[in-house]
Amino acid sequence: MAQEIIFNGRRIILPGSYSTIKSGVNNPPQSLDYGRILVIDTGVGAGFGGGSGINGAVNSGVDAVYQFENVLDYQAFLKGGILYQLARPLFKPNGQDIGASTVFHVRAATTTAATVSFAPTGGGTNGGNFSIRVKVDEGVIANGVETNSKLVKGYAYTFEAGVVDPTAFRLRFWRGTWTGNHTDGLAFNEVPQADTEPEELLISDEFTNVTELNAWMDSDPFFNTYFEKVTFTLNGTGAIDSADLTAISGNQLFAGGTETYGANDLTSVFDVIRELDFSFILTTDSGANAQNSRNSAILSHIQDPDTKFEKFMVVAGGADSTEFAEGVTNSSIETAKFFNSDKVIVVHGAPLTTSDNSPSGFRNFGTIYKAAAVLGRIAGLAPQVPVTYKAIDIGGEAHNLTLTERRQAIRAGVLITYFDRDFREFIVEQGINSLQNNNNLINANGTSYSIQLRRITSQINKELIQNSKLQLLNQENGVNRNTLSARNVEDWVKGYLQRITATATVDNLILSFQDITVTTEGDAYRVRYGIIVNREVNKLLFTGFILG
Repeated sequence: MAQEIIFNGRRIILPGSYSTIKSGVNNPPQSLDYGRILVIDTGVGAGFGGGSGINGAVNSGVDAVYQFENVLDYQAFLKGGILYQLARPLFKPNGQDIGASTVFHVRAATTTAATVSFAPTGGGTNGGNFSIRVKVDEGVIANGVETNSKLVKGYAYTFEAGVVDPTAFRLRFWRGTWTGNHTDGLAFNEVPQADTEPEELLISDEFTNVTELNAWMDSDPFFNTYFEKVTFTLNGTGAIDSADLTAISGNQLFAGGTETYGANDLTSVFDVIRELDFSFILTTDSGANAQNSRNSAILSHIQDPDTKFEKFMVVAGGADSTEFAEGVTNSSIETAKFFNSDKVIVVHGAPLTTSDNSPSGFRNFGTIYKAAAVLGRIAGLAPQVPVTYKAIDIGGEAHNLTLTERRQAIRAGVLITYFDRDFREFIVEQGINSLQNNNNLINANGTSYSIQLRRITSQINKELIQNSKLQLLNQENGVNRNTLSARNVEDWVKGYLQRITATATVDNLILSFQDITVTTEGDAYRVRYGIIVNREVNKLLFTGFILG
């Protein structure tokens, strides 16, 4: 048998000339996004929050992880509650610079959908019966709530006479816009419940028979975006008359939406997010709850070797001076000691935000607000840019730390902010994590108290893993030692490290690299290399000498 040759993906056996042209351009490895945040709602958003829980009726699993790229879309999704308030510092942490590039949101909850019926009788035994459920939001947020006959929260419909044809009828669907009240009695968006107006979502086609309405529900894209027809029953001729208009008056409230937050739901979240591409988790259990089992489970998840890419978590610690010191149960210092990890950032102190509607001129949304602002600030910076001395947009502190307390916080691995009179802004004192072995910048085991340094190493690992898989292991006619030699791998790693090396004009992750070696072990290549990371500088020490 004549020898076969593989050429351009084909087996060639017949004599002849063959030609192909391939790209000679080696595309550089892609720089992966470093500003993606995941918010896991473990119950602080109860009563609000959009979409379905991780174990939902309409959506569940990966379909219950929602993604946002701006403040307005995220707030429109959340609709109210404390997490609604955190959307702005996550995306705009100092009021102007970009924060998170993407916020993923998931509720560690089992949710059911709110439903409503529409059952006209046509003045007797005609008409029909519809069962409709809310599709976009599950849980308590979908249940209609009215005050003084006005819809303020959740969903409802109204049944009205037609406009084009006064003898016909139509349905109008509404959603309440009240964001709920914070503990200070003010609404989160500072619009009082009495002043809110329901949002009109859509109006049905005009109809005189339930079959016409049924056809509209089956075909209208806007209806099927927000709602879902669950059942439909035709009675008699299906006719509707004016008696129905009298019987079905006012807001017809959706009801029955439920939500429960449990340990099994959090486990379901972990199963779904294990390979999701994000860098940070904002935990929603804070203060006295910062050391609870849910936050411990989140840390165990990000430490699990099977979790794709390295992740960091931000925990909101104590709010004021009574929740700061060593030896105080659940204080910020004790919380940092509890986690003791360079994957966990513990933030201390509740910030004050300015408000024209508050008698004091300020509002206090708790330490979780500062944690969100600090996280947004970190996520908006390239990994080699330290968060040290970076400003966040707050108007005051519930705890103005003394110089002694500031030193205690740094030694204890607690991230703090303070008002710097030179900068005239509230700034992050130093970008540190909760690692207690923090006498040295880099420990023998590779750990470090520096958020900036750990972000650099994490980003390098992430880009090496993703890009090498896509560019080296994704060959149609490979991969083997012939198609991917050790020299190929060495050249690729060298090219990547050159690309992330800082120059006189471009800042980057590392300052230099050396000693790239590639050895063969069974069916693997083991790659070793050395790097000098572009670590932060946060101290300047000047010594002058009197020479005369």
